[in-house]
Order: sequence, then C-alpha cells, then structure tokens
Amino acid sequence: NTLHPDLRDQVKAIYYYGDVDSGMDEHAHGTHLSGSIVANGLRGYGTTDENGYLYGLGTAPGAQLVAQRIIDKTGTLFLTEDFQLLARDAYRENVSVVNNSWGAENTGTYDSYAAEYDALVRDSDNLTPGNQEMTFIFAAGNSGPGSQTLITPGVGKNVITVGACQSGRQVLGLYAEGPEAMSDFSSRGPTEDGRYKPDIVAPGSWITSTRSKYASTGNEWLMIDENYNYMGGTSMSSLIVTGATAVIIQYFREMCGGQDPSPA
Repeated sequence: NTLHPDLRDQVKAIYYYGDVDSGMDEHAHGTHLSGSIVANGLRGYGTTDENGYLYGLGTAPGAQLVAQRIIDKTGTLFLTEDFQLLARDAYRENVSVVNNSWGAENTGTYDSYAAEYDALVRDSDNLTPGNQEMTFIFAAGNSGPGSQTLITPGVGKNVITVGACQSGRQVLGLYAEGPEAMSDFSSRGPTEDGRYKPDIVAPGSWITSTRSKYASTGNEWLMIDENYNYMGGTSMSSLIVTGATAVIIQYFREMCGGQDPSPA
C-alpha cells in the first residue's frame, strides 16, 4: 500500500541489501527508474506537459518488476563485491532483462567488475538449473563529455551499455537541441582497449517519471507534482532501453514459440 499508485500492480518483488533495512526508496532514483519501465500511468495518463508530451506511462507497462535496492538515501552503493547474489536473486524471480543504473568511476578500463558481468551473461543459465538467459543493461555514466569516461561494469563486452542523448522536452531552456544531440554529461568511449561503447543511446534529459514520496527533493531535477518529477542522466536512458528490451523479448516469445532471444 505504500508503493506509488502507478507501480502498485506492477511490482512482483522487492529485495534490499547492505545496511538498509527496507526496500523504501529514500533517494528518488529507484522509483523514477521503475516508472520509466513499468508505470501504468494511473495518476498521469493522458496528462501532457507544456510541450505536449505525455507523462506517467512506462515503456513496458505490461511487464512485472523485481526491484533490488542497493543504495541508501545518500547514494552510497552496497554489494560492490557480490554481484552474483544480485544475479541469483533476479534469476530466481525469472527475470529476463536486468537494468543496472549504477557503476564505479574508471577510465574505460576492462576490470574485474566488467569481467564478472561478462561471465554472468555468458553463463547465466548456470546460476540455477535451467536454460534461462538474462540480458544485462548498464548506464554509461555521467562523466562526459570527455573520451574514455565510461564507468564499470558498463565497459564490459557482453552487456548493453547506454549513453544519453537529449530528449525532445526542454525545461528552463536547458538541453534544447533535441534527441539528435548527445547530452554533455553522458560518458563516452572508446574503451581503453579500443572497443566502441556505449552500444546505444536514448533520451536522458528532462525525463518525467514516478516520484518517491519518501525521498528528499535534492536528488531530482525538478518536481512536477506529488506523483511525478523530472530527472536526468544515463540512468534514465538505460531504463528506456530496458523497457524496449522487454518488449523485444515479448515479441520473440510470441513469434518464436516461446523462445527467448539470447543476450547477444
């Protein structure tokens, strides 16, 4: 009953890790991202902003969400050494696509974090018996516009890494160039070993989505009302791609006799 109305019927399970004692979103990041995938638009459907853009509906509102809280209200990240636990919990819930809007600063270097996630993609069906494969999507990071500013594990080879372009929406006259322009904050490649990253970009500025009533306003770009706010970053871009991936997986299941597409 404490979930956002747009998410209340969309959430299958909530996990929390580290030093937090509940799944409550005290930071604002998680609720906003969740809405970008699965929000049903109950409070905002049909409502448009001053530019005529609809807000309140996720990219895959028919999907079910398994939320994993790994940050506290200050943004401190837990579980930086136990990625298999996150993957195993998601696997047990029969998750098909995993969004990871987090990471550690580095200079595009292929490190142990990236290697571990590459192994999880390749060997995900070994987490538990069965043939389930999971696609892992990572935000590129917000350390742009310099080159080789990708965060890890997004530098990995088997994960889909998402950068941010501008959206069609502009507020306060900021990021007015539109989706053909990269957002200046978006981390860039190439990786240190010369690979092209990010793999894809999606809108990441002035994204409207669900607002946590438990979080302070300090982590949002701008409040719209008690149910919605504006936020931005490659985190938001990666969620748009995650929702689109869920729709693609559904298409493959319907067209290929229930067969999931591989992460590749």
